[in-house]
Amino acid sequence: MEDVKDIYDKIGNLLANFAPESWKKIVLSADLRDYGVITSIHAWMDEDGKDVRSLEGLPPRLAPAILELAPLLSTEEKGYFKNMKFSMSRNRKFKVEYDYKNFQSALSKNL
Repeated sequence: MEDVKDIYDKIGNLLANFAPESWKKIVLSADLRDYGVITSIHAWMDEDGKDVRSLEGLPPRLAPAILELAPLLSTEEKGYFKNMKFSMSRNRKFKVEYDYKNFQSALSKNL
């Protein structure tokens, strides 16, 4: 079984390989619903950080990687996270934020 850091690395690699060559920053917002479906938005920004574009489709192994995180980060009190935001710069530094309380569609979030 992989640990959290291994899964973060896997997500980062999947996104970096999926994004256009000119990407400078990738933002992934994912919703984890009770029935296990994940909806995601993939975005990249140019070096000025101004041009945001949605990417179509999903890297094939992205959803399973995110689903692997849920039990590793859950507690009896919190349960599974409802939303996850994964931001990564081209040098592979990343930041991950979770919301355990409120379901809020990734489509309605401001990237």
